[in-house]
Amino acid sequence: MCAAATISLAQNDPQLTTPAEVKPRFGIKGGVNLASLEIDDDTPATNFNTNSKTSFHVGAYANIPFSTMFRFQPELLYLGGGSKISGTPLSGNQGGSQTYEADFDYLALPLKFQLATTKGFFVEVGPQFSFLTTAIQENKSGDDPDLKMKASLKKLISLY
Repeated sequence: MCAAATISLAQNDPQLTTPAEVKPRFGIKGGVNLASLEIDDDTPATNFNTNSKTSFHVGAYANIPFSTMFRFQPELLYLGGGSKISGTPLSGNQGGSQTYEADFDYLALPLKFQLATTKGFFVEVGPQFSFLTTAIQENKSGDDPDLKMKASLKKLISLY
């Protein structure tokens, strides 16, 4: 069956790419995030290790063409992130190890400028502004209460 499909395609000489229409398009998108934190631990009395955390992103986009090659694509996304943290905290512990899970939720606004080639290859560039909406640290060891950390974190992150 695969050989028959290959032979029939070879006879028709199909076009592998189709020209994109020059009209605005709207859509939804989603995917998986693998997030982790990097902790600057300058205190020799502590020892923290971080592991990645699996989350997701979901949102909507508009693709606005300027011509057949140039497009602008703003998006509005919900991003889940964070990390799994284990180690000895600075206070409230007498040398025992603790396990935490940090959850961060963002509302992101990527502003992408796209260049599309005639072969169907896209190049995107542009800033992304992410606004922190939720930051919670859960203590998986059960000794300390869960902490809401939003007040102590930077609220806006810009990526280019």
